[in-house]
Amino acid sequence: MKSNQNKNKTPSNHKSEYEAFRPVETPPSPAEAETPEKRPAAEPAVSAVQPYADKPKGRKKRTGLKVFLIILGILFVLVLLGILFVWNKLRKVNYRPAEESYQTAALSYGTDENQVLRLEDEEEPTEAKPTKEPENGTAEATEPDVSDLGSDEVADINKNIIDSQFGELMYDEDVFNILLLGVDSRTGDNYTRTDSMILVSVDHKHDKIYMNSLMRDLYVHLPGYGFTRLNAANVFGGPQLLLDTVEENFRVRVDRYALVNLHSMARIIDIMGGVDVTVKDYEVNALNNLIRHFNSINNEAPNSGLIEAPGTYHMNGKQAVSYARIRYAGNADFERTERQRRVLGTMFKQMRSASLSQMNSMADAVLPQVMTNLSMGEIAGLMAQAPTILKYELVPGRVPIPGSFSNAYVSGMAVLVPDLPMNIDFISENVYGGTYSEQ
Repeated sequence: MKSNQNKNKTPSNHKSEYEAFRPVETPPSPAEAETPEKRPAAEPAVSAVQPYADKPKGRKKRTGLKVFLIILGILFVLVLLGILFVWNKLRKVNYRPAEESYQTAALSYGTDENQVLRLEDEEEPTEAKPTKEPENGTAEATEPDVSDLGSDEVADINKNIIDSQFGELMYDEDVFNILLLGVDSRTGDNYTRTDSMILVSVDHKHDKIYMNSLMRDLYVHLPGYGFTRLNAANVFGGPQLLLDTVEENFRVRVDRYALVNLHSMARIIDIMGGVDVTVKDYEVNALNNLIRHFNSINNEAPNSGLIEAPGTYHMNGKQAVSYARIRYAGNADFERTERQRRVLGTMFKQMRSASLSQMNSMADAVLPQVMTNLSMGEIAGLMAQAPTILKYELVPGRVPIPGSFSNAYVSGMAVLVPDLPMNIDFISENVYGGTYSEQ
C-alpha cells in the first residue's frame, strides 16, 4: 500500500507534460551577458540599390522640375527667335489692303451711249491692234480684217456680258487664289495698266498650281464704271477694282493680289541669280530692241546684254523681263503671255533647289519689291508651307481659251470679245473639277 501511494504521488520537482516539451533555453555566454549599454549596435545589411533607395523623394522631384524648366526655357527662346525672324521678314512687305491701295486720281474719262469707257487723253497705240492666232502651226500671227462695231452690235455684246454674270462665285477651301499683276511703270506709279495678269490657284488637295493668264485686251465690264479692256481696271480703281472685275466676269472668288513693277521684277531675277530661257530665231530682233529700250532707261550702254543668236541663255533680270515683254514676234500677245508663264515657271522650279540661306536672302530682297494685300499671317503661313508647295505640279493656261473669243474694235479700241460661259467653264473644270454652267 505504501508503495502504491508513493507511485501515484508526483514529486514537487517533476516537470509537467507541457513543460517537458518546451525548448530548452541556452544560457547566455559571458559576453552576451553584458549590459545593453555596452553591447555594440548591429550594422545594417548592405544593399546593391541602397544609395538610390535612400535618396529623399523630395530631392528627386526638385531635380525633375529643374530639368523640365530648363527644357521649357530653351523652347521658349527658340520660339521667340523664330517669331522675331518671321517678323523681321514680314515687316519688309509692302502691305496695301486692296480696298485702300488706290489713291483716287483726277481721271478724265467719258462713256458713250453703251457705257464704253474711254480716257479723254487716251490714244490708241499701234501695239494694241488685235491679232488672230496663227494657223497650221505657223509662228506669225496676222492682223484680222475687222472694223469698228456699230452701236447696236456693241449693245448686244454688253448685254451678253451682263447676262453671263449669274450664280455664286467658285470657291473651294482647299484652293488658294491670288492674282499676280505686272505693271510697266518707270515712275514708281503702280496704278497704271496691267501688262501681266495671272490667276494663280494653289490646289492643296491635288498638289497642283494652276497659272492662268488673263489677256490684257479682254473686253469686260468694270463694276460701277462701264465696259473696257481688263488691263484698264487698275487705272480706274486700283487692284480692288481689278479683283472685283475678275470675280464679276469670270465667277471665281479671288481676294488676294500681289503686284510688281516689271523693273522691280528684273531686280528680283538678278537676286535669284538669273533664269535659263530658250530664245527662238524669230524672237531675237524683238528681244534686242526691248533690251536696248531697257538700257536707255537705266543709262546703260545701248548694246549691253544683247542676244546674238537663237539658243538657250542664262539670262539676267533685264534680259528675262525683256523676253517676257516681246509682243511683235510670233503669236503676238497670245505668245507673250506664254513667255511670261515660262519665266515665272522657271523661277519657281529654280527655287526648288535653293538652300535655306538662299531662300532667306531672296525673301529679304524680294518682299520689299512686291505690293500685296496678303496679311502677315497669310505670308507666314505660305512661307511655312513653301517646302511643300514648291513640289506641286505647275499647270499653265490662258483665258480666253482657243475658240472662245472674237476680235473687234469697240469705240476705237482693239479688244478680244470673250465667250464668257465657255471661259468660266474652263476655269471651273481646270481648277475646281466641275462644269460651272451645269450647276
